[in-house]
Amino acid sequence: MTKCRPFARALACFAAGAAGLSASDAKATEGAASYYFAGGFGSFLTAVPPEPGFSVASQTLMFGGQAQRAVLRGRATFGLSAFALYEFVAGSYAFEPKILGGRLQIAAAAPVVATASMNVSLDMRLFGSLSNTASDTGFGDMLLTPFAFYWSFGEIHVKLAQFVVAPTGRYNVDSLINVGRNYWAFDTQLGITWFHKATGPELTVLPGIMINTTNPDRLQVRQRVSPRFHGQPVSVSHLCNRYAGLLVQADRR
Repeated sequence: MTKCRPFARALACFAAGAAGLSASDAKATEGAASYYFAGGFGSFLTAVPPEPGFSVASQTLMFGGQAQRAVLRGRATFGLSAFALYEFVAGSYAFEPKILGGRLQIAAAAPVVATASMNVSLDMRLFGSLSNTASDTGFGDMLLTPFAFYWSFGEIHVKLAQFVVAPTGRYNVDSLINVGRNYWAFDTQLGITWFHKATGPELTVLPGIMINTTNPDRLQVRQRVSPRFHGQPVSVSHLCNRYAGLLVQADRR
């Protein structure tokens, strides 16, 4: 079982990165981006209850996307492409006594390394092509989990979790791009996992609803703060008891 760990860890990082790169339709907030992207909130055995006690984990997330038009600095911007890389260090604690008939877990994740870059270009027939590039590196926005409840019913597992994104990251109102977003987000998710431990297959669905607050430094920008629905189906085949070998994932928003 020990030999499976490096392979599973590498695969998990690759899957999270690939999922982030596939999420390009994100025009609900300023800069044509969102706190949510597929793979960032769940990957393997999402709704299976964790073991009681403390746990520490690291997660590398990549995001890349393009938008034909977006709002930057309160103005319409065209021809935008962006890339971001975040290295999260997370800690969690799962309580052993049952609470509300299930297992309760609390957690927090800090993006100790965050880097983002953006390129804006505009092609004009009369004046040629105009472009601008910017980047930022620093501490990002923290992810808090005030509660995550897990219930098991045989091979069916259910998870109800509340995530809170706190605006702790670097933010400069005059910058083209920032590793922090300067607003809060609240994401409620309901995950359902079917896992057949003897043979290894897993099927998971992870719908949720995210609400963003308004950036106080961009009050003149009409941000969309209405609830945003998202879904994440996952199919996994576990090669060795606890580690996954194949992941097929898609995002629907």
